Amino acid sequence: MEKDAIEKVESPECLEASDTPEPTPSELERLEQELEATRDQLLRTLADFENYRRRIEKEAESIGQAGKRDLLLGLLDVMDSFDQASHLTAEEAEASQGLQAIHRQLLNLLESHGVKPFHSLGEKFDPQLHEAVDTVEAEEVGVEPGTIVQEYQKGYRWDGRVLRPARVQVAR
Repeated sequence: MEKDAIEKVESPECLEASDTPEPTPSELERLEQELEATRDQLLRTLADFENYRRRIEKEAESIGQAGKRDLLLGLLDVMDSFDQASHLTAEEAEASQGLQAIHRQLLNLLESHGVKPFHSLGEKFDPQLHEAVDTVEAEEVGVEPGTIVQEYQKGYRWDGRVLRPARVQVAR
């Protein structure tokens, strides 16, 4: 019985394209348009996905940089404490040689991560680099107006950008 069923199956030669009607030129054109529209949609989706991937990578990098920036700013507070301790008397300074070694070590660590202090004393005030926290009359200190006469807190750059502006006193 299986043999009869097998014999009734038409051979591939019998299944010619004549069983399916030939598409008309208008149907071919419609199918080509659908194919082109689907292709365009696929390319747009692919481009959207690529843009999304780039945006996510950029956001992840930005979040990492923000975290690192917060850490570096915290370390700068420690540097400020060391800078203030460096104004000790000679006797106190002898006792603090270990602290000075730690200060140098911390400064080297910051520099290895691209953080460097910048000089402000005697420079012209630049609002991009400095935060004026006090002023003094230029005639009193014998300098031109706009000159920085005292630095209360060092400013630092991180990879060429201002990480923290210097807090300064400016002659007016």
